[in-house]
Amino acid sequence: MKIKSLISILLVSFLPHSYAQVYKTIDENGKVTFSSIEPTIDKNSTTKVEELDLGTSHDAMTTLSSNLNEKYCGEIKLPSKTENSYSSKYFIKNVTRSKKNWKASLIRLNERMAYNTQKSLKVTTSRYYNSAYNNQRNSSQRKSTDSNLKKMRDLRCAINWSETQDVIISELIATKKSENFRLLEIKTKLESNITAQCGDEPIYDPTLRTNAAQRKRWSTCSRSKRKEIKKIDRQLRALS
Repeated sequence: MKIKSLISILLVSFLPHSYAQVYKTIDENGKVTFSSIEPTIDKNSTTKVEELDLGTSHDAMTTLSSNLNEKYCGEIKLPSKTENSYSSKYFIKNVTRSKKNWKASLIRLNERMAYNTQKSLKVTTSRYYNSAYNNQRNSSQRKSTDSNLKKMRDLRCAINWSETQDVIISELIATKKSENFRLLEIKTKLESNITAQCGDEPIYDPTLRTNAAQRKRWSTCSRSKRKEIKKIDRQLRALS
């Protein structure tokens, strides 16, 4: 019984902190096993299952912090936006892309922690368990685990922040569509004014002696409005 108690204590000591649920199973023959997955037992079985609470929440996250106009979740710098539409376009893309990457990173870290948990369970319950060696080994593992836990807290904070940006992003998209429509209307009016004031652009035809003069007159007449149209085209490209 002393050996079993020692194994239980060592298990709780060495398991990664992020996994708060570990199950201790005592079968009919008194054999003790540990698992991070809840075992399934028959109703008529005398096997006992005890849940060991390691006291760590899966939902723990870093507190959001600010530095001037920039926001951070631990070591993760969050996307920022300015008032101009060009920056807003990249803010939307950046938040969407970052959110996807943060979720993928959190999943990978969870899988890594799960693997380490299973590995610790096997080592701790092994008949060849060497306390002195594993104390040194688990000291190194603990540092790695603490680092991973910090990253996971930062990632949860960043994901939580990105979800609060959904309303802002929706507003930015609506503003973007409205601005796009407004610019297209202005462009259409300018093109109509060119046609009304200067006529249609003459087609290049070197066989006509008057063609060069006609094209020059049209170019001079429409120059200012064509400059405005080019400016609007640049704004439309920035919004797209």
